[in-house]
Amino acid sequence: MTIPNLAHELPEPKAFIFDDFEFFDSSSQRIYDLSPNSTSLVDYVRIRWRFQQNKENGQKIPFKRDYTRPDVCPVLAALRISRRAITLNVPPNTPLAVFSSSSVDSAFRHITAKHIVKFLRRSAQAAFNLWPDDKWLNSWTSHSIRVTAANVLHRAGMSDSYIQTRLRWKSNS
Repeated sequence: MTIPNLAHELPEPKAFIFDDFEFFDSSSQRIYDLSPNSTSLVDYVRIRWRFQQNKENGQKIPFKRDYTRPDVCPVLAALRISRRAITLNVPPNTPLAVFSSSSVDSAFRHITAKHIVKFLRRSAQAAFNLWPDDKWLNSWTSHSIRVTAANVLHRAGMSDSYIQTRLRWKSNS
């Protein structure tokens, strides 16, 4: 009787994993300690985009810490995401986009496109005072975040090339 080998490799996730975030201090020294005590040392994060629709897989983009606007700082957001995953014992090669769960199976659940759409639609409903069955809410998808980011950057006076680079778009449309 042949026993099947159940130790097969899982496909590489498309979402961010631990290795995709590299934190550095102002002297470009890598920071491995992500405890709250190290927050003041972190000056920038380099994020690897392992999978992109524009096919530029593996691209690494640095993000500088925004000391004046910590509420929208991408470095602090990356630290929060990483720390949440550490706290919830997310395995190293597992997507980091998680939230705590009271499930018997796991202390965490992955954030999915359905979760994002549900959150965006509830937010739009509250912000625009819409009824839950308003057909306009169906236009809010997970892609709405990128579209809104492009509009916000444009209104802030950023150049088209800056917006295209930061949002990782290849086309001019």
